[in-house]
Amino acid sequence: MVVLETLDPAFTFFQAEQKFGIRKSSETALKAITRDGNYFLLRGFIDRVDKNPSGSIRIIDYKTSSSYGFTNQAVREGKKLQLPLYALAAEQALNLGKIQEGFYFHVRSAEPSGFKLSSFRMYERRGPNAAMENAVEISWRSIQAIQRGKFEPQVPAGGCPEYCPAAEFCWHYRSKQW
Repeated sequence: MVVLETLDPAFTFFQAEQKFGIRKSSETALKAITRDGNYFLLRGFIDRVDKNPSGSIRIIDYKTSSSYGFTNQAVREGKKLQLPLYALAAEQALNLGKIQEGFYFHVRSAEPSGFKLSSFRMYERRGPNAAMENAVEISWRSIQAIQRGKFEPQVPAGGCPEYCPAAEFCWHYRSKQW
């Protein structure tokens, strides 16, 4: 994509569809370790990996959806954790190099998301490591809640979307009135 090459010309394409931990492959799963020493395994496919001359890595996750909601706040709140977890996998499970940058790239509008690993901030911590650590901690809390059977549905801040599979029987769903 020409747009990606112009965002930071130092980064050039390195790999696509980089898999980690997928069964019947040689790549190991990411062992995401929390601050308390708990861990979970993660498997997946990283859409695109770029590299700069110093060997630093940029992770890109393609999205066909609109760019709405792909913000630093969404990552802090645990709503968009895929990219930070994939960055961690690129760095630790695949040993591709040190993560310098990463973002979601919205294909239809040909633009990067508002969220960037390099500009992520959480309290006094910032950058890719802060985003990756935050994603691991939130993921672990979610895993623990599921293991305890605590995964009640929550009405989204903007209301329930019409495409929700539970819209037909959910007591929270209200169709939007125009």
